[in-house]
Amino acid sequence: MPTYISLLRAVNVGGRKMSMATLRETCEALGWQNVRTYIQSGNILFETAETNPTKLQMMLEARIVAMFGYESAVLLRTVPQMQAIVANNPFVAHETTPAKLHVAFLSGEATAAQVAQLAPFCTTGEQVHLLGTELYLWYPNGGGASKLTTNVIEKKLGVIATARNWNTVRKLCEL
Repeated sequence: MPTYISLLRAVNVGGRKMSMATLRETCEALGWQNVRTYIQSGNILFETAETNPTKLQMMLEARIVAMFGYESAVLLRTVPQMQAIVANNPFVAHETTPAKLHVAFLSGEATAAQVAQLAPFCTTGEQVHLLGTELYLWYPNGGGASKLTTNVIEKKLGVIATARNWNTVRKLCEL
């Protein structure tokens, strides 16, 4: 049975409260097994016999609306996909400062031309590198002060995105 990692967009920010215990119960009610959450930002690990990620995503998005009263985009990756994301990190030299190294998980692929549109927002040394449906981000001064936000990434790439710092990405692989 495959293990999936679900990454929710915009959870427990801006007044959008979501209890991780209730989220686990919501996933278990879908028939998913070995459901675990990691930190309060909407990271869920679970097993299911269902192998269609789009169906799983749609099921969880619908349940979130029903249970919490608001929409939250869901992005899914398998454990092998997450392991490949860690193994293919183009910013290996920056792994020693994991709070400044992030991965934006994208709902679809972007083009090099779209990624080039991010350059004007890299005003304090930020670097980006696209690999498939992941955008690796290096924020030398921290992500909080950067103009290269998730909203900018979504607008310029035409996708839904949710970002996690390197510590979280690696921990999700370990779990």
